[in-house]
Amino acid sequence: MVDFARQLHEVSEQELAEFWSAFFWLEACWSVAKGLHQLGFTFPGFQSAGLYLADFYHPLLPAPVKNTLALDAHDNVLLLTGPNMSGKSTLLKALGLCVYLAHAGLGVPAATARLPFYSSIVVAINLADSLSGGYSHFLAEIRNLKAVLQAAQGPGRVFAVFDELFRGTNVDDALDITRATVAGLAAFPRSCFLISTHLLQLESQLPAQPGRRTFCIECNLQDGLPVFSYRLQPGWSQLKIGRILFDKEGLPGLLKRL
Repeated sequence: MVDFARQLHEVSEQELAEFWSAFFWLEACWSVAKGLHQLGFTFPGFQSAGLYLADFYHPLLPAPVKNTLALDAHDNVLLLTGPNMSGKSTLLKALGLCVYLAHAGLGVPAATARLPFYSSIVVAINLADSLSGGYSHFLAEIRNLKAVLQAAQGPGRVFAVFDELFRGTNVDDALDITRATVAGLAAFPRSCFLISTHLLQLESQLPAQPGRRTFCIECNLQDGLPVFSYRLQPGWSQLKIGRILFDKEGLPGLLKRL
């Protein structure tokens, strides 16, 4: 012990710092490798354009439903529809998580992942208002969109997720500015924008544009009640279940008593 202490005392502080730095980096890499092996994540491949995620899922779900998304090089605006509780927000979180982990140099929760390199990644889910800042949920949406557009005007690519865009304002304004937003985002073909919406009227009001894809999450009614499959499929959902859930919880009867 005395001999070891004498040798340790002869090591310079710089050498000790370099040793611990290397040791911490080794420990971090080992922990990451162990976690990716246990979870079964896949390392992504980067490509010049297009986005392909096969059997991706959210790793925090105990029994996730896996989906596949394939976007061509010219597909830059994805509109996602589906009724309440169908899983739109969870699917967008899973997509954002895959893109983020890929750019962090880690494996992703998917069987296969191929994507371009994005210089900016923005995920706008559950935006909140601010009492101290003095702005509302809607103003937070506006400022977030402004930051995304400013980033998209630069030389790099942008990956942005908007969950129920403009839900903080009235339906008429939301329809008007959503049309303008979707049309304007088409001017950034190198970037990728994912937007979920409950504005079902948009289907007939949006002009035909190259690069825009529409997807929905499957949901069917059985015996008057919604059955969720959480499966992503092409198309536009017009299913409304808000009133069904309202009636199912017995709220009409409670309101009549009042």
